[in-house]
Amino acid sequence: MRANRLFRNVAIIASFALFSLTAFSQGTTSRITGVVADTSGAAVAGASVTIKRQGAGNTFTTQTNSNGAYVFDLIQPGAYDLTVEKQASKSLFLPETRP
Repeated sequence: MRANRLFRNVAIIASFALFSLTAFSQGTTSRITGVVADTSGAAVAGASVTIKRQGAGNTFTTQTNSNGAYVFDLIQPGAYDLTVEKQASKSLFLPETRP
């Protein structure tokens, strides 16, 4: 009987510890995602997408996949300027994009 009570108490404490770790794991980072498409709506694969954090100067670049999608993961929240470029195409600049 005493072993069951001990096991129950340990299980309760472990549950609280697990929930507190979940709460702290929310973190302070964010994500920017999008899809690059041309004027006809077709996905633009292989486009270079660059974001630059305003005020900090941090710059990150990625390429769109075959569906035209891009992801910037684990970035700091804030205002970012976003530029999309594709060789032999025009570039697009979107100031102050926010995650």
